[in-house]
Amino acid sequence: MRQIICLIVILLSAMTLPAQVIEKTISGKKYNFEIDSSNSGDEVTKTLQIAHNGKQVLTHILLLKGFDHNSVGLELGDYEIKPDGIILYSYWNRAGDAPVSPYGVRKQHYRADSAGVLQLVKGEIYIETTRQGWPENKGIEYLFKTPVNAEQKKLLT
Repeated sequence: MRQIICLIVILLSAMTLPAQVIEKTISGKKYNFEIDSSNSGDEVTKTLQIAHNGKQVLTHILLLKGFDHNSVGLELGDYEIKPDGIILYSYWNRAGDAPVSPYGVRKQHYRADSAGVLQLVKGEIYIETTRQGWPENKGIEYLFKTPVNAEQKKLLT
């Protein structure tokens, strides 16, 4: 019995452990990187929190998986630390019966200023707003590739 109680205490303690904080240096300044995770059943998240001198300076989604009726949404993120800043990467997509199912990617460059604030210096984004596999969208490939026959030209219009 005593072993079961010890096991329960250990398991409960493991479930409530605080997120791990890792210290990283950008432009000679120290930042705390913390990853928070949650699972509410309908949504799974993993978020990167970046703090400098105890103040949160940036948040970035590393994982967001949400379920909505007959569809699922997914966002994946990553980051790359550079000597003078950080680059954030994001990808998102939806699948299922959602009326609008865009996917997209984003790349953001941040640079640390003298106060330790991470300032956005460049951002790139691509959002696809059409659903793949829809007959109405077959001509989209000819936006970037020259149609060679009458059928392909008709699809483009």
